[in-house]
Amino acid sequence: MRATGRLTSFLIAALAAALLGPAAATGAPQVNGVFPLSGSPGELTEGPDGNIWVALSDSAAGNDLARITPDGTVTEFNPGPLGIRAPA
Repeated sequence: MRATGRLTSFLIAALAAALLGPAAATGAPQVNGVFPLSGSPGELTEGPDGNIWVALSDSAAGNDLARITPDGTVTEFNPGPLGIRAPA
């Protein structure tokens, strides 16, 4: 893991906690913890199923997008997005 890996993991945990604050009150699935990512986190959004989607930059693996499920599973993708947002 690169030197920025710990900071990246911390930022994702902090951003997810801030985004999911109200979810705890409703009993909805929550993403909570520290997660290894191959790049620096950028934009993030919560999907309707409780997954957190994170745009990555400078990914060592060449990935542009990561999904973190409520059970903590991280899956990275390389679709080449320009940005992400929750569906309207």
